[in-house]
Amino acid sequence: RKLKLTTTNDDEYNSLIFSWFKCSSSNNKPKAIYFDARGAAELSRVLFKVGDLEFEDFRYPIVTKEGGGFETSEFSAAKSKNEFAANMDRVPLLEINGQKIGQSKAIERYIANKCGLMGADDVDRAIVDCITENVRDIKDKWGKIRMMGGFGNSPEKEAAMSKWFNGGELSEWLVKLEKSLPNSSSEGFAVGSKTSYADVSIWHLLRDTFPDATVVSEAEKKAKCQKLTKIATRLSDLPAIKNWIKSRPKADKDRHS
Repeated sequence: RKLKLTTTNDDEYNSLIFSWFKCSSSNNKPKAIYFDARGAAELSRVLFKVGDLEFEDFRYPIVTKEGGGFETSEFSAAKSKNEFAANMDRVPLLEINGQKIGQSKAIERYIANKCGLMGADDVDRAIVDCITENVRDIKDKWGKIRMMGGFGNSPEKEAAMSKWFNGGELSEWLVKLEKSLPNSSSEGFAVGSKTSYADVSIWHLLRDTFPDATVVSEAEKKAKCQKLTKIATRLSDLPAIKNWIKSRPKADKDRHS
C-alpha cells in the first residue's frame, strides 16, 4: 500500500510517518506456537498479557485417542515440513515477522525485554535472570515427578508426589527460593519496585503449575515464605492475569505445566 503525503510541514510529516508505521506494525503481531495446553508456553502467554503486548495464540490440537494416548496430527504434519527447525523439531516457538525463535526461556526473555519486565538496569536484569532460573530448577524437579512413567499413575509416582507435597520437598525448595530474593526489593516485588519477569515466574510456579492449590498453600505455610506468597498474591490480583485466567481456552484446565 502506497502512502500519499499532502503536507510540507515537518511535524505533520513526521506524525503521518509514525501513524503509518504504527498501523503497519500492528498487523504483524508475534505468533506464539504451541499445543492446546499450558505446558512450556503458558508463562510466555502470561508475560504477553502482563506486558500488554498483543500476540497470536496459535495452538495445535491434542486429540484423545480411543484406548488411551493422544494424537497431534496437525503438529506432526507441520513437523514433517521442518516448520519447527528453530527449536530442533519441537515447540514452543515464537514467530516475529517470519523469524522463528525456539526455546521457552529465550522466548520468555524476549517478551520480558520487549515489555520492560527485566528491571531497571543491568544488575536488576541479572538478578531477574537468576530468580527465573531458580524457579526453573524447581519446575524441572517437579516435571520429572509428574512425568515419571508417562502420563498415567503408578505406585512409584504417587509415592514421589506424596513426598514432594506432603513430605516437605516442595517446602524445602521454596525456602531456598525465598532466600535467593534480594533484601532491597519492595514488599510484593522480587526485584526493585516494579513488576518483573521474576514476579511472573514466581506467580506461575505457585499459582498455575501444580494441580492442587491446597497442598501448595500448605507447602508455602510450612516454608514460611512470606515474600513469595506476597508476590504471588499481588500478581493474582492484576487485572491482566485475572482476565487471562478467565478467558484462556478451557482445554487448558486439566493440562498443568
